[in-house]
Amino acid sequence: MYNKDILKSVIKRVADNELLTMQEFAFGNLVDLWEQWKNIEIEDGIREELIKMSYSDFLEKAKNDEKVKKIKDLIFKIVAYCDENANDKEHLNEYFDKRVVAKCGIRQNAWVIQLLKYKRNPEEVTDSIKNLILYIENPEQRFPIISEEHRKRIYHFFISENDYPKDRFDESMFRFLEDICGFVFSNNQNRTKLYSKIIYEMKDEWKGKLPIQGVYALDSNDDWKQDRINVDYSCFYWDKNFVNHNEVYPKLENILEEDGNFWFYFLSGYKAHYRARIIDMATSAESYENKIYDWKEKSPLGLCENYYDYADNVKVVLLVDKFEKLAVPIDIDCFVPYHDASQPVRNNVVAYSRIKNQTSINMENFITEITGILKTKRNIILQGAPGTGKTYHTAAIALSILGYETSGKTHAEIMTEYDSLLKKQIFFTTFHQSMDYEDFIEGIKPKLKDGGIVYEIEPGILKEAILTNPDKPKVIIIDEINRGNISKIFGELITLIEADKRTGNNTENNHHLSVILPYSKKEFGIPDNVYFIGTMNTTDRSTGTIDYALRRRFAFITLPSKEEVLDEIKDIPTRDLAKQKFQEVQEFIRNNKMADYEIDDLMVGHSYFMAESLHDLKIKLKYEVLPLLKEYMKDGIVRNNVETKDFINNFTEEFGQ
Repeated sequence: MYNKDILKSVIKRVADNELLTMQEFAFGNLVDLWEQWKNIEIEDGIREELIKMSYSDFLEKAKNDEKVKKIKDLIFKIVAYCDENANDKEHLNEYFDKRVVAKCGIRQNAWVIQLLKYKRNPEEVTDSIKNLILYIENPEQRFPIISEEHRKRIYHFFISENDYPKDRFDESMFRFLEDICGFVFSNNQNRTKLYSKIIYEMKDEWKGKLPIQGVYALDSNDDWKQDRINVDYSCFYWDKNFVNHNEVYPKLENILEEDGNFWFYFLSGYKAHYRARIIDMATSAESYENKIYDWKEKSPLGLCENYYDYADNVKVVLLVDKFEKLAVPIDIDCFVPYHDASQPVRNNVVAYSRIKNQTSINMENFITEITGILKTKRNIILQGAPGTGKTYHTAAIALSILGYETSGKTHAEIMTEYDSLLKKQIFFTTFHQSMDYEDFIEGIKPKLKDGGIVYEIEPGILKEAILTNPDKPKVIIIDEINRGNISKIFGELITLIEADKRTGNNTENNHHLSVILPYSKKEFGIPDNVYFIGTMNTTDRSTGTIDYALRRRFAFITLPSKEEVLDEIKDIPTRDLAKQKFQEVQEFIRNNKMADYEIDDLMVGHSYFMAESLHDLKIKLKYEVLPLLKEYMKDGIVRNNVETKDFINNFTEEFGQ
């Protein structure tokens, strides 16, 4: 069942979504096109001929037959508003943000056949198409959730573990979310689309992580792999069924439908040196025949006309859109075989559940390492360029030092747990120029009392934190620590924060100190179980105000921008563009930064390049990355010359207005 705190957090995040204030229905264009499709006249003979026709023949006929061209153009326009992966969506979808109903996982040729069958008999179409049509015709009550498998999982996760009532799914989910959200919409037709966004924000929760991520095999012949590295698309076959293929093949097909791709790693010398990104697969002559028309459009290297043209004993044919040599080989022991299968031998292909040295594993090790430093030093500062994950790392380290398990938890789970501890064991503040000792430690503040003004001593942020739950460990998080006047804010307590000056520390080398506070005249010290985590932006010129007294008392950890994090982007075109732009920005900064900066101080953080779709990424690049680069140039962080201006002017030119 769902976690109420995570659900509330997601609802809070979408509370300013444009669907709430949008006057028109978000998919009005699709409604108009659907009415055209329902009313278009198609002769029975032509309809039956097109249903039986191969996809390539259908496209060819549309070039020469005006009636078929009209049918094809209307179908393609409809699909451009329905499916994230629609052919030619960028041109056919006229919305500025290219919004679509869903990521349907339906191939373009299947769309053609299904919509033509609808014209013959609406009851013939698949459940997915039926669900889509019901949404188009009644968006106020029906959800744009196409997959029946998703509907079952969502119902069992949010509503009940009892039998899934197919006919009452929309009604049940609508009533559930309407009661919890309490949103007011300018157009009620947009309700179920926003509710679906909330549901899919929690996809990892209700879907459960697939136990298979990809496959790997021993294969020391690198010649054929090299031939494919610089090719857009290619095919290769395997002459042995994958280990546990009866179970593994359907799961891999499910990954292709859900995520669009999986990785096939090739090992030699017990290390993976190459990998291929698989975007489709055929495990029989029949499935190959159904897919080859789509494959032909991509003109892949090594494609054969028929399944058994590859080899008499062919078992699997795979379509690849990317072959690459790994910069850092992965040891075979890092692969965790699915269902504890044995590691591959010879040319056996084994499914893996995870790779232990992926980004998340590296991050867990990093959190463990920094937590160890914090335990010893008591005070750390996380520094880095914008978007390098200072907020998330701060939350994870705070939880870890307080004894909470962070390994294996999602970003949302960590942030939810962090939020639950705010003002209890975690205390957050931001330093700024006007902040002073009275705000942070204690001071005299005016109050209205009995019609007059009285002055009372009030604890500041730090003192209040220490007095709250005094026996429990605490974490004080100071954001933008370099922006405050440290001497003014900490006062005499700057000495007391040192690890060996803490009260309650009875180790041999402890020299615990306390002071008499100037306002309350009470003795005060920093307990041994209070930890300070500061953050600061390395591109901020005011970092120079951090004096040696503070630098000596804090350990400084730089968070670099990591390109490998972008591998987590599931959408292939989005991931490829993100990595391309990341590399362009990195090269630009490396070649043009001023000498007193390191690349890790300036490289735009990986979070600026993380996006779920091409549209979202392009928006980020134009309105977040580009302005930041302009600021770098204006502030003298990078050179201001003709070359840098040309790069900045051309950075997003390809996206248009």
